[in-house]
Amino acid sequence: MARLFVQLLCVVSLALGLRAASSVPAQEIRIAYFGSWPLGTDSTYRTLAQALLRPPQQQGPNLRLDHYLVKLDEAGSVEAQVGLARARGTRVLVAPTTGLALAVSHWQGQTPLVFASHPDPVQWNLVSSGLTQALPITGVTQADVLHGKRLELLCEAFPGLRRIAVLGEKRWLPVEGQEILHLARQGFGLQAELLTPGTVEELDALMRSPQARRFDAWYFPPTYLAYVAEKQIIAHLKRLNKPSIHITVAEVQAGAAMAYAQDGAFVIPAMAELVHRILNGEDAASIPVERPRRIVLAVRADAQFGGQRINPAVVRKADLVF
Repeated sequence: MARLFVQLLCVVSLALGLRAASSVPAQEIRIAYFGSWPLGTDSTYRTLAQALLRPPQQQGPNLRLDHYLVKLDEAGSVEAQVGLARARGTRVLVAPTTGLALAVSHWQGQTPLVFASHPDPVQWNLVSSGLTQALPITGVTQADVLHGKRLELLCEAFPGLRRIAVLGEKRWLPVEGQEILHLARQGFGLQAELLTPGTVEELDALMRSPQARRFDAWYFPPTYLAYVAEKQIIAHLKRLNKPSIHITVAEVQAGAAMAYAQDGAFVIPAMAELVHRILNGEDAASIPVERPRRIVLAVRADAQFGGQRINPAVVRKADLVF
């Protein structure tokens, strides 16, 4: 009887011990996110948090994504915030833009950094190559190298084009703008002209001018102005009754003729995946920079431009037809 009591006592003690151990929270692992917007309005932070943090019922490390507000135009802001994050024992730093990543990388030390960059991070000296780095840094880039393919699709969709306008930016005129002009002229025999308005007001005046009617079609590469003036651009193109090719599906949904678009939906999940890989022991310096995994051709088949519809052969191979 005494032996049975002792065995029962051992079982109860073991059960209580397991219960107590399970109630102890897992060690918290800190990840630092550096943003230019306050926490309450930073949608990228919220999306990354959803992709990164496992639900409580799933086993795994107890992750904490700390938000650090930095001001790139304020001296000492980045240094102070990165220093604070590292002092708290942060395991991984996250920067969602090229500018933030460049600033954070100056103060990261040996703490791994995961970034997102729209331009080529090699050209911006964020990383030394797309494969391995000297510092523990890796990330995701949406660097756009599709100018030639877009021009090819535009010519195929609207045979007979001769003169096209390219909306550019003055800051990349010496390099990327000239590259597009060379592709248009030498690759497709087009008369191409690079237009570089500096503001939305200047763009509006340009597209209202008689000069705008001289072009058979328009190409809108990835520029800040094309992004902020999307609605105005689409309205002008409808008024001018001119075809165009763009870089996002949203522009075709809004009424543009066509787009050859990198699928940006992979960026946040890819960043979360990179963070987990680093936490699981991989060396950030040895993880290649992630690039777009899918490219989408979107067209608006019902639109007419000067009585001409998009070539049916292009419509047939489109991924999205509106």
